[in-house]
Amino acid sequence: MKKMNRRVFASRAVQGLAAAALAAACDKRSVSPDVRAPSAPAGLAAQAGDERVTLAWEAHDLTDVTGALSEKAIAGYNIYRDRLFSTPINTQLIQGTRYGDAALENGMAHEYQVSAVDASGNESALSNAVTCTPLLPLTAAVDNGAIRLDWTPDSLIIRDGYDIYRSTNLDTGFVKINSNGLVSGISFRDGSVDDQVRYYYYVVPVQAAIQENRSMLAFAVSGVPSWICTITNSLASSGSNISGPVVEEMLHTAVCQMTGHAAIGQAFESLFPGLTATSIIGVKINCLAGAMLSTHPAVVNAIISGLTSMLNGTFPPYNIIVFDDRMESMIIAAGYTLQNTAGQVRYVTTQDSWSAETYAIKGTNQHLSCMVQQADYLINVPVLKDHNQAGITFALKNFYGIVSSPGSLHDDKCSPMIAEVYALAASKVKLIVGDAIFAAHRGGPSTMATFAPNTLVIGTDPVATDVEALRIINEQRVATGMALIAMDATGDARHISVAAGQPYVLGDPLLVKVIL
Repeated sequence: MKKMNRRVFASRAVQGLAAAALAAACDKRSVSPDVRAPSAPAGLAAQAGDERVTLAWEAHDLTDVTGALSEKAIAGYNIYRDRLFSTPINTQLIQGTRYGDAALENGMAHEYQVSAVDASGNESALSNAVTCTPLLPLTAAVDNGAIRLDWTPDSLIIRDGYDIYRSTNLDTGFVKINSNGLVSGISFRDGSVDDQVRYYYYVVPVQAAIQENRSMLAFAVSGVPSWICTITNSLASSGSNISGPVVEEMLHTAVCQMTGHAAIGQAFESLFPGLTATSIIGVKINCLAGAMLSTHPAVVNAIISGLTSMLNGTFPPYNIIVFDDRMESMIIAAGYTLQNTAGQVRYVTTQDSWSAETYAIKGTNQHLSCMVQQADYLINVPVLKDHNQAGITFALKNFYGIVSSPGSLHDDKCSPMIAEVYALAASKVKLIVGDAIFAAHRGGPSTMATFAPNTLVIGTDPVATDVEALRIINEQRVATGMALIAMDATGDARHISVAAGQPYVLGDPLLVKVIL
């Protein structure tokens, strides 16, 4: 019996071992460990800032080093500066595809590369290398008919002086304007400016007759400082209806107050330097949501009333063109009647009216709206909504409608593409009238209104108006228990801070708001 028991025991032990082996073979934990590194990240780009560099790259496509689609997940990324491959500058893996390297010295160039790390700890080869130089801080401000520049030296080294460069174009045409030799101080007053022209500047330190890295770009609009105001009237809407007379009174009050003119015609006229009876003014509306939540005709009618009061009431209505790039049916659904009739305001779609020239934006070739090219001045009339990609859509985002393929510019929270597109037309935009009579704090951009601020956000600075628009949206989101929409480097509305920074400098997020 004992032998039999031993055989039975042995048989059961063998069976147990076989079962264990089979279980191990089926257990995913027994599979050979992942030893293949991910492929290197692609598309690394860098943006210079004040004592910082912001990096961005494409999300990893989950391919391994052989090109096979074998990676289940990327645990994060490492950042390497100045080819110190063994020592990433981040202490923990970076989540997402953006990184800000701060506390850098302005004027000192750095080279960056990024690697990807998978869930097994395998690290990829390095990405493409980019070099970026933090830039000398520079500010520009209107100063009694001139523009004053102030900057902070980028090091303790004594410089021989500085050269000052100016252009009316963000990208080209910069000319040195300090004709009497190097500027020895750290400020400069440019008195040779025309009224209400946007000027861009940069400063170049000079040592031993050698020019060093230029400063940041700065801009100012001569003659009239940038401004933003909000005006609210609870009578602007009742139920789903908008009161045209109330909205017109709101807009005209604001424009008169902010320009210092009592007469509405003179107030509007002051916004358009060099205006004549042949000038063309384009009014960019937003009809994406059709009948649900688009720029309201009552707001546009208030603008037209002010424009036709210019030149002592003789400014031709036909020289005002209200436009959007949407289909005719969407513009009609928003409450507009398309027309091109002599003696009357024109309402048109620019869906098929594009420039022959192309503009490279985020790897795409975009055509510019012919309306932007033909108009002497532009008025930006957005409607306030949250946005499932860009956080919010308001002044800056509204100008996606001036390029031919905006749908191809929605990755990475639409940034920096929103700033790049707006820069194409920024010099022509003389007024922003933000429609926040009704607004949406969730479900945008193609959605119904969710609340009624009964407010107009009016100004000349697209960054400042968007900061105020975001405040209104977030106030409602907090009231309804929703998360805030952020505009920092990783926030959904990051395009606002990007538009304010280098190299776009489209506005001032800290511009003081006037509440009327």
